[in-house]
Amino acid sequence: MRESLLHRGQALALAIREADVARPRIEAPVPHGGGGACLVVTVPRGLTEAGRDRTVAVAVRAWAWRSLLEEARRLADALAARMDRRVADVRPTRARTRWGSCSANGVIRVNVALAAAPPDLLEYLVAHEVAHLRWRGHGPRFYAALAGLLPDWKERRRRLREFEKAHPELLGAR
Repeated sequence: MRESLLHRGQALALAIREADVARPRIEAPVPHGGGGACLVVTVPRGLTEAGRDRTVAVAVRAWAWRSLLEEARRLADALAARMDRRVADVRPTRARTRWGSCSANGVIRVNVALAAAPPDLLEYLVAHEVAHLRWRGHGPRFYAALAGLLPDWKERRRRLREFEKAHPELLGAR
């Protein structure tokens, strides 16, 4: 069982507790020694070590993905409103080669691996996909729309590419 989790660009220590609960519970990250944070996961008593590890992994993944999608929805709605557009939905993807996509009917897909990335990289990805609500391709008008949403998009794109190189296991991770 791993002892930490990369979430929003920071390593969160995992603290696992057993209690008389029917389902696992996760407490919001709390300050932890050394300036970091700790994610407290409470699991039902009496699980085998393998069962506990599996329960923790599933609960933590669900928590990370849920928080990522909530933030992506908030960003997408706010950015789309600035362009007089509407996002039909924000959905998760586990694509192996893309961080995100935007369909012609306004559905934005966000790769759940972005839960590990710093928040400003999620903002870049969402802004990129929202710009596709107006311009489908990657021509000059698309990039002008993206710059209107996020003036420093080039720097963030560079950093997302660096993040991907530093964490090749994330894209397509199961």
